[in-house]
Formats: sequence, structure tokens, C-alpha cells
Amino acid sequence: MTYSGSAYASGTITSLVGQGSPEGLVVDGNKNLFYTDPSDSTVRELAHGNSITAIVAGTGFAGSSGLSSTALSTTLPLNMPQGLALSSDGTVFIADTGNHAVRHVAAGSLMSTIAGTGIAGFDGPTASGAGTALSLSNPVAVAVAGNGDVYIADQGNHAIRLWHQGTLSTVLGSGSAGNSGDGPATAGSAITDPEGVAIDGAGALFFTEGSAGRVRRFYQGQLSTLAVGLNSPRQLVITHTGDILVAAFGGNQLIALGACGIAVAHPNYPVCLPGSLLASARGGGKSAWASDEASSFVVAPNPAVSGGDLCLHFSSAPQSSAWSVYNILGELVLKASFYGQAEQCVANSLAPGVYFVRVDSRGSSGTTRSELRKVAVIR
Repeated sequence: MTYSGSAYASGTITSLVGQGSPEGLVVDGNKNLFYTDPSDSTVRELAHGNSITAIVAGTGFAGSSGLSSTALSTTLPLNMPQGLALSSDGTVFIADTGNHAVRHVAAGSLMSTIAGTGIAGFDGPTASGAGTALSLSNPVAVAVAGNGDVYIADQGNHAIRLWHQGTLSTVLGSGSAGNSGDGPATAGSAITDPEGVAIDGAGALFFTEGSAGRVRRFYQGQLSTLAVGLNSPRQLVITHTGDILVAAFGGNQLIALGACGIAVAHPNYPVCLPGSLLASARGGGKSAWASDEASSFVVAPNPAVSGGDLCLHFSSAPQSSAWSVYNILGELVLKASFYGQAEQCVANSLAPGVYFVRVDSRGSSGTTRSELRKVAVIR
């Protein structure tokens, strides 16, 4: 099916394929659609303008033979494949879920295994070695970075794995379900039930935690939560505008998140991109929303420590200022007011997580401005 419309508010849905049980969906530069079909363990292609699909990989029957072989992709069986990704050179990467492996179909339609042994397992978060020598467990999604690195949502191991030039390692995850919280994270930091994975142009990693109802972002060693309370989020993609589209299986919904992780479907949430504010429905009146580049204050330290102080530092003391702190659900959790102070601190009793600090301030000349900052709170 396809979707057309604007602002994720209205549009037309058209059925393109009416057979099987399509899971992973990707489109190449020529508008050809590729998808996995776990019902007959195949990967199929619907060429642009056509109405008949062609099998790209798999025999039509689930199987595990040939995991260590390289052969024509339609002669080797898959086993309930789910996730799918395309590299810039047209290589197809397949999360061969039932075989606990990741396969790829390269030039000449030859398929081989790049990660996984065919037997579910986990070699530990610090293990690193040849991709086909280390185990996966129910990999359900794959994403390809611009440099050819492949990221794997290793659902059964509650981990995100990285395949780099033949070597498999762990990016996040301990092998057991958990939540190490936001902030610095490494291999061994616990996550839960990753079901979708995507990479943006800057190299930021995004993934869903299905049973936990979260969307997370991992960039430059920092893990943050972008959305919570979703109903079984699964696959996600990053659009050319930086928006995040999430398929929430439990609610039969396609959810659009702004690039900073705020659902645009909810008008009470601010919608922003890193470094600037695009809009906010909480402003009201005639207040202008200022960008970070023209900021009058910073949050420091950021991340702030729960149980310590949450502080704002102004370039010059405002005549007056009023804080409003919102959690990721858009709920007001803290308010404070100050008069004539350049450094403003409040006791931070917030639980670990991601928050948005809105400040309405008035300068000595009577001018007003409203600004928003994102702050992480850690233990």
C-alpha cells in the first residue's frame, strides 16, 4: 500500500499488494518496492508500475539448509524473514528471523549469511568476531548506514548488534531485558525487546522497544528516550525531513514523531528539530519561540542529576522569568518563577528521563521571549 497526503493528517491509502503477510518494506531509488513475506518465507519485489511481484530470495517454503552456502537467492530457503534493508549499491539485507541469521543478496542474485550461526544464542555483550561465528536470537530488523555498516535488532537477545566489514559486535544490550536509563550507554547497557532499527544521515541510531512501548535514540555514546507509552511499536523509518515514522502494531497506527521525538499528532506537544524550534502549541498569546542559536540561557549541567539541582544560566539577568517543565508525554511536572537572577536553580526531584524546559522571560526593556530546551535527567 502507499500513502499520499501532507502533515500526516490526511491522505489516501492505496493497496498495491493483496496477498501474503508483508512485514519489512523498503523502496529503492527507482521506486521499486521490496518486502518480506513470512507466510511463505520469501522476499519479494514489486517493480514500479507493475502489479505482479517477483521472488527475490527464498524458495517459498521455510527451511534452514544452505546457511553456510553462497548460491542463487531463490534456491536457498529462508525461515520467516521479517526486517529488510537496502544499501546504496542495491544489496538486499534480510533479517532471517527463524534461522537466527542475517542474509544478504548481492550482485548476481547470490545470497549468503553474514551474521548468525543458525542456532539461537548470545556470546555476551563484549564478544566481537566473525559474523558467522557469533550467535543471534530472532533478529527482526536491519538497517544499513551510509558506510555499509549493518545494524541488527537482535530481539531475542534484547540487543542492537553491529556488522562491520565481516565482524559482529554489540552496540547496546546485555542479553536480558532491562532499562539502563538515558545517558551514557555502551554494550552491556540493558534495553528491552528491540523490534525496529534505523540510521539517520548523521549516524544516529534509532530503535523501538516493542513490549516497553518506547522509541530510543543512540548517538555519540548517549542514549535518550524519544517516546514512551506507545502500543507495541515495531518498525520505524527516518524520512528525508528528519521525521520518524513508527508502526505501532498494538494500536494499528502509523505514528509520526518530530525529529526530537515529539508526536506531531498531539497539538499540545512542541515539535522541534535539534538546534531550533519549529513550532509549539503551548506558546499562546504573541510570544515568539527562539532558536537555540540565539539562546539567552543554557541548562547546565545537562544531563542533570536527579536529587541535585536543575539550573538555568542566563547571558544577562532577566527582569523576570517563569519556568514550565514538561515530561515526554507533554505533562507539566514542575513550575518556578524568578526575578532579576542570571543563575536560577531549583531542587531536581524529577525521575530519570527526558524533559522540556520552557522559559517565558521579560527583559529590562519590557521585551518578552519564550524559549525551550531539552534536558536529560539521570540518577
